Amino acid sequence: MMRASKKLEYGLRAMADLASYYKDGPVSAKNISGRQNIPLQYLEQILNRLKRARLIETVRGPKGGYALSKEPVKVKMSNIFVALGDRGYLVACLGKKSSTPCSRMAMCNTRVFWEKLNKSMAEVLNSMSLQDLCDNKKGGKRVNKIEHSYPFQI
Repeated sequence: MMRASKKLEYGLRAMADLASYYKDGPVSAKNISGRQNIPLQYLEQILNRLKRARLIETVRGPKGGYALSKEPVKVKMSNIFVALGDRGYLVACLGKKSSTPCSRMAMCNTRVFWEKLNKSMAEVLNSMSLQDLCDNKKGGKRVNKIEHSYPFQI
């Protein structure tokens, strides 16, 4: 079976986390990292890619962090795949700008399979939004993990 990259897996989890906190304001990378069990340094790289793609924005200040740049219902899975470097082509020869044209294209008996699979995948990616992930979340509750950077003493 095909596997998604860690970058894509973590990126989707981070975006779903931001979507679930959309109405609450910015979320720190540290909190996302803790809730989603994503290494903080790797998460920051992923968040930078999502920011460059204008899917998220940063808010500075004491209550700053990361937030979606638009409503969860308007962010399609295909947008996230593209932002994280996955163009959605399962094999290179299907890409519109394939750097290595396939020498077997005229006689390829598997191309039809890859085209159908790729088309089905594109339909799913374009039909699902972050809101769909939030609506289908198992367990129904989100975890509010408050980070305190000061010790409590009595």
